[in-house]
Amino acid sequence: MIHPIQRIHAHDSSDRIYTATSNTLHVFRASTGELLSTWTAPLVPNPNVPNSQPVAASTPAPEPTSTDQAQSPAPPGSPAPPAAGSKKRKLADQQGENKKLRSSKWTNTQGGCNNAIAKIQTTEDGRWLVVATMEDKAIRVFKVSVGEEEGGLLECLSTRALPKRVGDFAILNTDTILAGDKHGDVFALPLQERSSSIPKPAPTPHALIPADVREAAAAEKRKRTEIDYALPFTHRFVLGHVSMLLRILPIAIGKKTWIVTGDRDEHIRVTRWPQSFVIESFLLGHEGFVSSLLCPSWRTEKDWLVSAGGDDYIIVWKWREGKIGQKLPLKEAVDAAYPALTAPETEDAPETGDEGKQNDKIVVNGLWEVPGGIMVGIEHAPILLFFTTTPENPDTLTLTSTINLPGNILDVAVFGSEPRMLVSVDAAESKELVTAWKFDSGAKEWVSVEDDISKKVNGEVTKVEVPDDMHDIVKSNVLYTVATLRKTFREGEDTRNRDPRGKEAEEEQQQEGEDAMKE
Repeated sequence: MIHPIQRIHAHDSSDRIYTATSNTLHVFRASTGELLSTWTAPLVPNPNVPNSQPVAASTPAPEPTSTDQAQSPAPPGSPAPPAAGSKKRKLADQQGENKKLRSSKWTNTQGGCNNAIAKIQTTEDGRWLVVATMEDKAIRVFKVSVGEEEGGLLECLSTRALPKRVGDFAILNTDTILAGDKHGDVFALPLQERSSSIPKPAPTPHALIPADVREAAAAEKRKRTEIDYALPFTHRFVLGHVSMLLRILPIAIGKKTWIVTGDRDEHIRVTRWPQSFVIESFLLGHEGFVSSLLCPSWRTEKDWLVSAGGDDYIIVWKWREGKIGQKLPLKEAVDAAYPALTAPETEDAPETGDEGKQNDKIVVNGLWEVPGGIMVGIEHAPILLFFTTTPENPDTLTLTSTINLPGNILDVAVFGSEPRMLVSVDAAESKELVTAWKFDSGAKEWVSVEDDISKKVNGEVTKVEVPDDMHDIVKSNVLYTVATLRKTFREGEDTRNRDPRGKEAEEEQQQEGEDAMKE
């Protein structure tokens, strides 16, 4: 299997395109497609491989025998397991298989875990590159040679590992990295480790209180509230979510800056910077997790925030006012372009009276800005939805067209003044891992083009291969990670489909709980 490009990033002023394929980073010249540099993230020792001995990646774990199962009775009071062959049993088995894949490690012949690249981002001037890797939970900062004669070389200046795997990061003011981990904590790190440019919160003036008393009180308060993470590098705790943090988006307007964060608990939080203890507002309108945030720069006032994730719609917020401007449904467009995504898996699927289960298959895996519009990607679907505004309705997004791709959408990079777009896809039957598109200003649509950039990128990236027995593990751990964020009520059931009877069953459960409390 040829490993697809899970991340792609473009930077206009430095004429660079960065691609992440497994744990390998390629740097290309955007104007010609010339390969400039390559870097590979180090493998991480596999805790399941003692003494780092070679291990066959395809060796399955021993399955329990029927005798073993018979000798392990269920705890008293627990429900009986579903009968073999029943729908509930099939759902539970599938859920367990998916969980097993997500917890599996892609190992090489030396027993090391593949350290796949999770995100790539550059500073505004293109001279610094920040990369997050999965298995070692690290953020690496590279110095990029951007001159014509320097060849685009990468120099790794620092490697900083967080307590938990990096959920997302963002570069702020070209000198600070905001890094959030899967625990929900966000840290501010200096871009260059020797720097101390992380701003501290502005003090609240207390003219009548002596300075030494104020300092003593502040120190005592910090001691009570701050957590000592004992990280061996300069950092400052910025904010925390009680749920897994999925997205960080800084928004700067004039001299003011806000940090917008989204989590697995359907919350969008707007926090001031650097006074991160001040929460400006919460934007509550999603039912599923929030994994994508975008503030379109073509809105000169930056008054729009677009959010998406585990719902079958996207929301356009007037975020400064804390109001929903638009809620744009996606199901009709997805059904028209790719009906296989939301179709029932089997003909004997139960009829529950609603379409919630099918809608749950629609998961947005990315929002990308293009001039005058946005692109919306749907996980496990070979389509891009193109939304734009019109001169007649400049404050309204409408679906303009659907772009059909040769494989499932993974990532998008938009660059150039024309503009152009490189789309990374998972094409099972083809070696075409990236496709090039150009905007036709006359027809107001995106058209597919063949150019040297896509050809050269495909030629280099197809050299990265994955063992056939690791195919499913790579898909669940590296390529298709957004849908796995959805919460489940119990094995095989989603939180929005707890019972086919719907509200009646919920009221019954609530009444039973109240009766139990009285007893």
